Amino acid sequence: EIRCGVDGGGAGLPLERLAEEHDAVILAAGAFRPTLPSLPGADLEGVEAGLPFLSSVNEGGRTAVGRRVVVIGGGFTAMDCARVALRLGADSVKVCYRRSLDEIVVTPGEREEVEYEGIPFELQVTPIAYLGRAGRVERIRFVRTRLGEPDTSGRRRPEILPGSEFEMEADHVLSATGQTPD
Repeated sequence: EIRCGVDGGGAGLPLERLAEEHDAVILAAGAFRPTLPSLPGADLEGVEAGLPFLSSVNEGGRTAVGRRVVVIGGGFTAMDCARVALRLGADSVKVCYRRSLDEIVVTPGEREEVEYEGIPFELQVTPIAYLGRAGRVERIRFVRTRLGEPDTSGRRRPEILPGSEFEMEADHVLSATGQTPD
């Protein structure tokens, strides 16, 4: 039996009752709350989380996207955001990732599809601020990174290169930097 949209473990469906009534119980909550970096300018119009963007396209029929879209991240959501933004008519789309191509974790062929569609990667960069005017994002300030020792995921940890700041124009930023259960 599959029950969707329930508060598993909550007052209406306590874990004790589930354990008593079933031989096995799987709680599959998913990870739909974006984990966004707390950066200056994150509240500017045009800066949004990638997963809600994709949902608004798939479920709500959203058709609007900026002209210059920058996607922050290197996973499944980032690849999907980049390809969807291109399909919605963005003049330019770029994927910015803090590690190298080797550290991008997606299924085989997914990154290559992004490249095949002509979407470039800006690698070993991490955003440090969103900059704008009149409440709307216009640019992103980045810093370059180098790969250090492996972290807990086994991938080499990005380390900031001092004095390497630069800016990139963007009127739409899609942050695909991870999700957590809600």
